[in-house]
This record gives sequence, C-alpha cells and structure tokens, in this order.
Amino acid sequence: METIDNTMNKEYTEASDKALMSWSRVVKTINKYDNQTVYEVRFDPKLYNLRFESGWDQDYYYKDQNAPIVKAIKETKIALENALIFTKSDDTFQDYNEMDSYADYPRYGAGTLYRFNDEAIAHVFVSNVTKRLND
Repeated sequence: METIDNTMNKEYTEASDKALMSWSRVVKTINKYDNQTVYEVRFDPKLYNLRFESGWDQDYYYKDQNAPIVKAIKETKIALENALIFTKSDDTFQDYNEMDSYADYPRYGAGTLYRFNDEAIAHVFVSNVTKRLND
C-alpha cells in the first residue's frame, strides 16, 4: 500500500484534512513541533464506538474498549513487541520507542492518532491491524 504524501499541504486545509482522514493508510507529514517528517496512521473513528459527554470546558469522549478495532490494535502491539519490531519505551507517557499514540482531535473524528518515525514500521502496523479486523 502506498504512503499518502501530505508534506506539501498546509495544516487545516481541505487537501490536508482529506489526506489525514484517509483511514487505515500511512500519511507522510511534517511534525509542526520539531519540523521532522513523521508517518501518521488513523483508523475510522466509527470503529471505536465513541461515546461523547459534555464537560466543563470541552467535550470528552470514551472509546468502547470491547470494540473490534481496540482488540485488533492491542493484539498487533503485542505481536510486534514479540517479533522485536516494537521495543518498550522508558518514557512514562509512551509504551513503545517506535510509535507514539495520542487521543486525536475532534476535527479528525476523535479516534486515536498513531505516529511513527519509520515508514516501514507504520505499514507493518496498519497491515497487521487491518488483517486482524478482517479475520
């Protein structure tokens, strides 16, 4: 599967949003905080069975921990760790050195953003998750 190149698109433009919301695809982009090339992956937020709740100053959302996408991602992380593709991080906030994960912006559907420095590992992650979802 090809990587979608989003490096030439300005943030928050129609072209950039379209690329970033290419579910189950690897998107090459520039990290605005350190100006480095990164590879981002998002899965369709509908797969998470999100539940929104209004909060004090923002909306909170909760993922269904029993959703098939959550299970597929957990299984993939374990498999990639066992295959020594993922290595445990010493960072308190991140599980692995090869991948960062963040609660995604509501603009992009409020799912989870997975960010990689290595394109090949991003593709291995996506293909493993989608295979587990389709099994």
